[in-house]
Amino acid sequence: LPTWFWTWGQPSAENIMEWQVGRKVHRCVVGGYPWISRWNEKEFSGEQFKRPDGEKVILITTQAPVGGLDDFFPEMLIDAIQQSPVSWCWIIREHPNYQKGNIAIKEKLKNVDGHYIMDTYNKVPLYSLLSVCDFNVTAYSSVCYEAEAFSVPTAIFSEIGRKIYSREIEKRRFTYCESGKR
Repeated sequence: LPTWFWTWGQPSAENIMEWQVGRKVHRCVVGGYPWISRWNEKEFSGEQFKRPDGEKVILITTQAPVGGLDDFFPEMLIDAIQQSPVSWCWIIREHPNYQKGNIAIKEKLKNVDGHYIMDTYNKVPLYSLLSVCDFNVTAYSSVCYEAEAFSVPTAIFSEIGRKIYSREIEKRRFTYCESGKR
């Protein structure tokens, strides 16, 4: 920005262009994953991130809600956390541009005993988290493409995500979930 959107791939570019057909500025450039190749080549400095304790580590990547709080963090996520084995660790990572989301999620989880972690990993680089996670869950975040580059499967749980990633879901690159059941 301000002239171009750098996107990971053609599907992201097409989704952005659908927001406003015929736009003259903020057009998309498909540029790929330059940070991932730098990560893989060990160009990043800093401490190595330690995997949280847990038989399975599931990352929930959030984003600002489009429809409302239920789209943002639905009951089925709470059900999935509650029904999962105690040995699983759920990391809830708020979107950096939606700080209010953390408060809303905490309110929804206030009665959940649990094996979830919030706040602790919000400042940890995304690729550090993806390098230790077993699974990614999101409503519609493009983090699903980055997770794929780390061989981390993604489940999409929102109707918006199902529309955006319909091709990927159809090709079984991502999974669409309608409930919090395994």
